[in-house]
Amino acid sequence: MRSESAVKEEIPTPDRITETIADKLSNPATSSDFDFYQGVNQVLAEVGMSAADSGGQLSFYGQDPIVPSRIRFATMAGIGLAAKTIVAPAVWRDRTGQGQDIHIDVRKAYRRFSGFFEGIWETVNGRSPAMGAFENNPFLKMPFFRETRDGRHVVTLNFYPESHQRALNFFRCSDSVEALQNSILQWRADDLETAAAEEGLVLAKVRSYEEMREEQQYTDVLARMPLISVEKIGESEPLPFKPAAKAPLDGIRALGMGHVIAGAAIGRDLAFYGADVLNVWRPNSTELEAFYWDVQVGMRSTILDSSKEDRAKFDLLLKDADIFFANKRPGYLKSHGLDAEELCAKKPGLIHATVVSRRERAVVEPAWI
Repeated sequence: MRSESAVKEEIPTPDRITETIADKLSNPATSSDFDFYQGVNQVLAEVGMSAADSGGQLSFYGQDPIVPSRIRFATMAGIGLAAKTIVAPAVWRDRTGQGQDIHIDVRKAYRRFSGFFEGIWETVNGRSPAMGAFENNPFLKMPFFRETRDGRHVVTLNFYPESHQRALNFFRCSDSVEALQNSILQWRADDLETAAAEEGLVLAKVRSYEEMREEQQYTDVLARMPLISVEKIGESEPLPFKPAAKAPLDGIRALGMGHVIAGAAIGRDLAFYGADVLNVWRPNSTELEAFYWDVQVGMRSTILDSSKEDRAKFDLLLKDADIFFANKRPGYLKSHGLDAEELCAKKPGLIHATVVSRRERAVVEPAWI
């Protein structure tokens, strides 16, 4: 069954993230033992589900540390993979009555997650992705932490073409790591962060947890955001699934504006489970080949601009869509008439999904938030 749904940022939630972080810092783990089942059920509880909804057994193999780190990277990857894998069989069970056992190899879940750590990405015809125009881009060179005059550090990720050029102009430096670092060393971290935000650049001072807790963006926004929020925003008649499905999402059509990794991954997963997915790009959009190969999988793509003619084409595509997904900066969807209220008014029954690291109306608006 499909209903009108959307992420709604106004709903206050308990400050669980602060409680959890404080507890982990005060009581650091001393063992590799971890309750995967509890972790999965905590995630699924956000949408009123549990591991039992797959109709089969859930099992795990492997545990952290896979790499030397205090952070349970493989555990996080395994829980995320298990949660989404349970939801798809739950849909299949609803459509066919058949349950499914799920086994997660935590080691492989981490390897799938670790493209950045190992620099190993998908290949095409045995060829690894090329950097192309991003080759030697100083904003992509690790380590990302860059020291400032006062001994603090900032992270600046202005590697896409437009922000890349604006950042070089801002720093008044040539296109090299050495020139960028020397320019950053002329600044105090706080002053640089403020100046970069005024220019709309992607730059943030590296903060301790204690410092971050005092930021208004954390106290008023991040600390109150639920992991997943689902809300019915309108009325429409339930639509039955189409018969004779061969995959959980057979017959479902999704229209998206997903880029980089987070948004496009929604489309990738929908396509993986059988949906017909079309991702919309803007003219002159560009993407790292590694990112494109990683997440633009199983989807078709098209290019539409902001003209009336292309908006009419978008609205025509929307009529046949069951899902719209996106990961755009705050205010973008609203200003382009793509927010949940407007699209669901045009297409009753639409599921409007966004993935964000902050609420749609952030407390402050520097580009790094």
